[in-house]
Amino acid sequence: MEPNEILQLLNEKASKVRSAMTDGNTYDEINGDIDFIFQCAFDKRIRIGEYGAIRLFDLAEVTNDIRERIIQIMETGNAHQKFTLICQAVTLNLPGDFVRKIVFLAIRDKSKKVKIKGAEIANSLNLYEFATAIKEEYEKANDKEIKEDLSNCFLYLTKGYRIEFNPEHGNRIYTADHSSMKVPNGMTNADEINKFVLTKYAYMRRIQDLYFS
Repeated sequence: MEPNEILQLLNEKASKVRSAMTDGNTYDEINGDIDFIFQCAFDKRIRIGEYGAIRLFDLAEVTNDIRERIIQIMETGNAHQKFTLICQAVTLNLPGDFVRKIVFLAIRDKSKKVKIKGAEIANSLNLYEFATAIKEEYEKANDKEIKEDLSNCFLYLTKGYRIEFNPEHGNRIYTADHSSMKVPNGMTNADEINKFVLTKYAYMRRIQDLYFS
């Protein structure tokens, strides 16, 4: 079947599932259609996979059955499936507990790319409650990239910023929203730097959440 034919069939089945679930039909009556949508979401052909994931999470908004199946895949699926799900989970207006479960499972996952993406999304969604889990993961990791990425996310979630020390070019401050600026010359005391950051970035939501709320 050609990609265009697959996408057309995907649209038809997704519309059928949405109508069926809205009308209160049972999950079993459309199980084959749901299987096809999941299959498309995990298709490694980018065009099909991306659109399949969009339609899958569009349906996850209206049916708990699909949300439960997504969680099951986050627990037992392969790295490609889990990465697809964690990337798509933040794009729609989904229940907060559902998204949190996906993010938490991603952070705890054995896959490097899934774990890092989970921590990055926890940071982008201001999920401060996952800071401890992120810390535990980077402390036990042997992989340099995992340690660095998760350590940065932990600092962003608990401090709001991190400092990159570079004697040659000067130290820089990096914030949770990816802003950065050079630490003023001669400023080396941690408390002094913290005061400078809180003044400079007082408008930032992360700084407000962590220090002024």
